[in-house]
Amino acid sequence: MTLMMTPNVTREDLGSIPTPTPTKTWKPVSHEALVQAIIVESIAQGLEIATEAWRVDDGAMYPSKGERVLIPGARLYGTVDFKAPAGMDRTIQPSIGIVHSNDQSSKLLGLSGGRVMICSNGIMTGEFSMGRKHTSGLDVDAFVKRMFAMFAQETTKLQVVQHRMSALPLTMDRVEGLAVKAARAGAFSSSKILPVIEEFDKPSFEEFGKMARSLYRLYNSATHIMRDQNPGRQGDAMKALNSVTFPLIKVA
Repeated sequence: MTLMMTPNVTREDLGSIPTPTPTKTWKPVSHEALVQAIIVESIAQGLEIATEAWRVDDGAMYPSKGERVLIPGARLYGTVDFKAPAGMDRTIQPSIGIVHSNDQSSKLLGLSGGRVMICSNGIMTGEFSMGRKHTSGLDVDAFVKRMFAMFAQETTKLQVVQHRMSALPLTMDRVEGLAVKAARAGAFSSSKILPVIEEFDKPSFEEFGKMARSLYRLYNSATHIMRDQNPGRQGDAMKALNSVTFPLIKVA
């Protein structure tokens, strides 16, 4: 997906972000160590990195009622896009996404999908989470290896999704109905229904305007409007969008 966001740090910057002190029941994970494990595994898998993007946001913990402790750089969001393998449509790149927090706000989450080259939108096809919020006993290397195993399967699925979506034509009536259904599922707010429809009818990107009026065009219209969502929210939003669109092309 994967994640659509504005990066604010580089991989090298992550080393300067402090990791909170662990306790007996809570073991935070260094952002730098997590990302390094991802890079090492991608090399071991023979994958060629095309682009990467990282974002950190401050978080907070609440050790007692009424007490709030700021945790600088606690939340990490990232994407790593890989060059498409031989035989794959070059307009899309396989991609993984990472959501990680050191303020107990979320599980460590890996996302798999693709990056649409025309507009940098994302397609999410799968997700994998491991560990509880306090990450006690979390094995980072094991998480990364399992995430890349999922990624290999999802790359094949990504190609199927793109081809089947592109082959399914849509009328404007169908587009309007699907946009409403996606909003009800939680992909985006009801105030974004009209912008999604307008984006489908008159795409911001000339290349999409030349494409057939298909489900693929609608999917990208929706994700274009969804780009403004918080990265931590995007995983659930993409799952909601998929719940409406994937059944139409018989992809689970």
